[in-house]
Amino acid sequence: MTKSGKRSPVGRGKSKKQTATAKLDKQTPATRFLQSGQGTLEQRKGINILQLRGSYEEMGRQHAELAREICGDVNLQYFGKVVYNLAAHSMPPLAGAINHSLKWVFHKRNHERLGKRMKAHLGAFAEVYGMSPVDAERVFMVPDIIHYLIGRAFPQYVAPPSCSSFFACGDMTDNGQVVIGRNFDFFGRGMWNTNNSVIVMHPTGGQRFCWLGTLGVPGSAQGINESGLFIALHTQFTRDVQTTGQPVFKICHDLLADCHTLLEAIQRIQSQPRLCGLTLFVVDTKKPAAAAIGFSANDLEVVYPVNDLLVQTNHYLTAAMQETLIAPYPWSRNSYGRRQRLLDLLLEKRGGLSAKDVPTALSDCWDIYEERKRVTGHVVSGLNNCQSLVVSPGTMRCTSPTPITRFVIAIASKDSAFPRCWRANPHATRSTTCPAATNWTTTNARR
Repeated sequence: MTKSGKRSPVGRGKSKKQTATAKLDKQTPATRFLQSGQGTLEQRKGINILQLRGSYEEMGRQHAELAREICGDVNLQYFGKVVYNLAAHSMPPLAGAINHSLKWVFHKRNHERLGKRMKAHLGAFAEVYGMSPVDAERVFMVPDIIHYLIGRAFPQYVAPPSCSSFFACGDMTDNGQVVIGRNFDFFGRGMWNTNNSVIVMHPTGGQRFCWLGTLGVPGSAQGINESGLFIALHTQFTRDVQTTGQPVFKICHDLLADCHTLLEAIQRIQSQPRLCGLTLFVVDTKKPAAAAIGFSANDLEVVYPVNDLLVQTNHYLTAAMQETLIAPYPWSRNSYGRRQRLLDLLLEKRGGLSAKDVPTALSDCWDIYEERKRVTGHVVSGLNNCQSLVVSPGTMRCTSPTPITRFVIAIASKDSAFPRCWRANPHATRSTTCPAATNWTTTNARR
């Protein structure tokens, strides 16, 4: 692995496109640069930008080696212990047995569903960290185990989920272009947000895609691919769960790696057996089109935008699916309140909504039930926020005019739903490849 604090300057004879990239590179210099094989990591404005290239095995090794240099195995250890810690809230003496038993059962019944690509990826990842491939695969299934465990026994012992996403286009926005906003709120705050990362995968012979996640975790609750598909996960705690089905991170991977349209994504989710309850918020930014695909182990709903607007929080949107929810009343009240507040804010901007308005909406602290601002409560801006996203593929630039209390990753591309900075540059050398481009900005604004 090679390390550097800066890049070599672009020399004479470069193209205009490369010169423009070099200019931006000078304006926003990388504070750190690492390399592992064909993979690289740059830190810009507090965010890690990884470019992983090659086979799935090679990309798994690159990710692990780069992550290990920055944060060791802290994120891997955190995810590995989530099930134990959740069980310990209710039954401390049995937490170890519950943790081991559930991981064993879920892996035994579902490890073949991971497929050759993901098995190779996780195997190489595990090798770098000195763990067995089986243990890495079990950690990969932790999100499913959490939802199963809560659906069966412990809904009252988990911090309430408070993720919020919206899609707007057409008559909703100022120029008819797509605008997406996303709050990822997760009780892993302090771990996830400390190592916020844009993890770009360049699989040999496959579609390029990007996890918007954290270092040391080979998956995420949100991502985008070069076909323009954006996905975001929303927790749903439902009694309809089972121990045999497709792991949710594998579902997300397959959508990003293999699907090109919204219809393909819906068909892929419908055709696979599922383990637990979630909503996948999927946007085809090129068409444009969107859907909130809510599912449990055996049921599914597909909800489309109304008047060019779709908002999703942490409850199903149809009455039939809502009957399966087991979330305590305060959780449900929080989710309904956040969704209504976002609808109100966005509809006030109808016809003039732009990417620059999104950080303000995602940072809103108005409690619609108490009709006043709250630091915490039934508000869009959650205290457990780990990551916020602004995605506007048709906008040249996106900046954040209003300070907010979280990371905002603003992704904007003038001519493609998949930013140029995520594409491999066959003409660049390792010392001059730049993951930033003139049509992409990343901000880390804090109050």
